[in-house]
Amino acid sequence: MPLFNQTKNFILSQTPQISGLFAQASKQTKKNSKVFTSASELEKQLPKKGGVSLICDITQSDSILFESFLNLFNQNENKIQTCILLLSDKHSGENQAFFDKVLNSGSFDLIFNGDNLSLNDFEKIVTQSESVQQEETDVKIQFPLYYESKERIEKNDNMEKEIIVDTPNSTVENLQEVENTQVSEHTPQEYQAIIDEKDKKYEALKIYSDQQDAYIDKVDEDIKRHEALLKERDDLLQKVKDLKKELSENSVFADSLDDLKAEIKKLKQEKNSFKQRAEKAEAMCNMDSPESSIVEIVSTMRHLSDILTKSGQRLDNKAGKEVKQLKKQVTQLKTEKEATDQIKDSLRKLLV
Repeated sequence: MPLFNQTKNFILSQTPQISGLFAQASKQTKKNSKVFTSASELEKQLPKKGGVSLICDITQSDSILFESFLNLFNQNENKIQTCILLLSDKHSGENQAFFDKVLNSGSFDLIFNGDNLSLNDFEKIVTQSESVQQEETDVKIQFPLYYESKERIEKNDNMEKEIIVDTPNSTVENLQEVENTQVSEHTPQEYQAIIDEKDKKYEALKIYSDQQDAYIDKVDEDIKRHEALLKERDDLLQKVKDLKKELSENSVFADSLDDLKAEIKKLKQEKNSFKQRAEKAEAMCNMDSPESSIVEIVSTMRHLSDILTKSGQRLDNKAGKEVKQLKKQVTQLKTEKEATDQIKDSLRKLLV
């Protein structure tokens, strides 16, 4: 199929890589290109006359999409002027059969590696510049992983075939005869010596194995002891923490206890002082001395003063009450006088 100048580009792709690159492409590329996610949608947009450039993205090794592309290509080959495929070299080893099928289909003009396409690469592929066509015609350059894997598989297949061809049945029989010959060369004593030597090696290995097991057991015990010590240390640290907290609480209690003791001491001193004063007063009251008489006189005078004060208060209260009653009586008499005067005036008016 001949190469051609730039025409309308139809891109069949279901990957976010192509849709993202198309969104960043130049205005001219967007103007001359369309992206479709299904072959049926693309087929509906194919022009009746004139060719288009078909770019099929099968980097996800999608067999269904590739089959749809083949059907589309076979049914509309006269409308497709150039066909370009995008494959993934990274995924070639995962699906070798699919890769072989695509490369052997013969339904494309150019094939490119679609792994990690840059915007510049995408623009060159879509616009089909001559430089890209010249550089990418060698498919082996585009897909080194695929061809290395293929060559390795072919090489292994050829080696297996050579082994099968170069090793006839008689070789196996000859090997058996040589082995039997070698075995027959040893005497029973030599066999016994070989067996004894192997037994010694086995015993040495068994001793070494037992020593290793014992060492492992010892290490396990050491680990358990270490873990127990760590747990004991953690418990002791917690106890120290609790004791510090308790000591702090006890110090506060001790301070409060000291204050309480000081208060009790002060109360005891006051009690003793009151007791001494009471004893002194009692002694003064009981003794027959001038001091006792003076105390009695003072007490009597205070008592009389209280009586006089209370009597004066009672007299003042009584006098106040009597004054209030007199004022009330005067007010009542004035009211009665005014009423009498009014009656007199009324009688005078009647007599006149």
